[in-house]
Amino acid sequence: MLVVGSIARSSASLGVVASVRRTLRGYGRGLSWCALAAAWLLACLLRHPEAALAVAAALFLATDHRRTLTIALAAAAITVARPGLGPAAVLLVLASSLGWVVARRPGWPAVTRAVRGCVTGTAAAVLVAFFAGIVTPPTASLHRYATPRRVYDLTLDPRGHRLAFTTKGASPPGTLDLRTGEIHAIPDLDAAAYERLAWLPASERVVSGGGEGATILDLAAHALERRVVSGSIIDVERVGPRHLAFAEEGSETLHLVDVETGRHEIRAVPHGPYALEYDPAADALFVTSWLDQPKVARLGLADGSFRAVFNGWGSTDVCVFPARGEVAIARPAYGDITILDSVTLAPRRVLPADALVREIECDPARGVIYAASYFDGRIEALDVERGDVFDVVRVGPFARALRLDPATSTVFAGSNAGVFELPTELDHHGEVRFVRGGPRGRPDAPPRST
Repeated sequence: MLVVGSIARSSASLGVVASVRRTLRGYGRGLSWCALAAAWLLACLLRHPEAALAVAAALFLATDHRRTLTIALAAAAITVARPGLGPAAVLLVLASSLGWVVARRPGWPAVTRAVRGCVTGTAAAVLVAFFAGIVTPPTASLHRYATPRRVYDLTLDPRGHRLAFTTKGASPPGTLDLRTGEIHAIPDLDAAAYERLAWLPASERVVSGGGEGATILDLAAHALERRVVSGSIIDVERVGPRHLAFAEEGSETLHLVDVETGRHEIRAVPHGPYALEYDPAADALFVTSWLDQPKVARLGLADGSFRAVFNGWGSTDVCVFPARGEVAIARPAYGDITILDSVTLAPRRVLPADALVREIECDPARGVIYAASYFDGRIEALDVERGDVFDVVRVGPFARALRLDPATSTVFAGSNAGVFELPTELDHHGEVRFVRGGPRGRPDAPPRST
């Protein structure tokens, strides 16, 4: 069944590829070669080139049935063997399996046929692996709550009893009681306006930021309380007992707001902020920038200090290890996580991570980073010192949310498949493992729902 499913996925993907190629063929070979060159340039920059090589495949894969069937069969064989092979081996084997088909095309010089065959085979390999990852279901026996799908963000209340969640335009924000499994939506609110979340301490209020600003939601009244910041808010972070930080998308503005007095302070950050993380030990706020500027910034809140360093293009999430004096930055464009000094931002080491890692959570008690890969929903437990992968589970495609309960070392993940609770434990080697089969430490938690 796995082989049949792989063939079906591969054939469907290549059908789309063939349609794109027929459309682009009418614009001439010049456009095709320019697009190929651009695709490979992007591949070199990203170092994890699924999207770039997919463009190359769309331009140069053949459309006849025999070749498509050959590609599908080879892709199915590699997909079956892929768990036991490294990514480089997968690409090389599948490239050699497919390249000979293109290389046999008459009328081309031998060198051209060979180069084009390698390009086509490698592109097809990455394309098939990319789509196969997206349709891979969540790991069996994980605890999944019956929340709405397409989860966008999660935040845990200070007592660890409830989660607040938003979805990607699918339904209004709501809360999930982790002890009973009850879900309470906040009605009469535009779901598209609420994305990132932070729970206000010792209260029944959650602040949510989105395309229409930042708003405080009263959970007890199930209503909107008041708007605190205007503009397009891309991230929200709680800073101490009373203050909140808001990063404004596509700007150089960071908002610091005292939710009790309403005092509003604006700080400058590198253009295009993406994620915020507060370090209570240093009273500092870390800010990453996505594509606008390849920088990570540190803002000292008490002393007003500011430092920004180059960290490569496409930094996304950030988390801290206060006792170690380190900050971790996810870099999906490079497929790694950089560890920086939390004061000087000097680089200390680079940890390899899964492709397109987007969300990370630091577990200071165990010295572990939990990393979520966006497209295929892989959640990895990584050793912060050596980068060893202790365990891996899948929570379904488009994993946009990751939260850690530090009191229980339980990870909560949100994806297109819903909300998952991932308890962790130490094995006899002292390595972190995800617990399959249901939640731990909550005897009154509901049975697992699928």
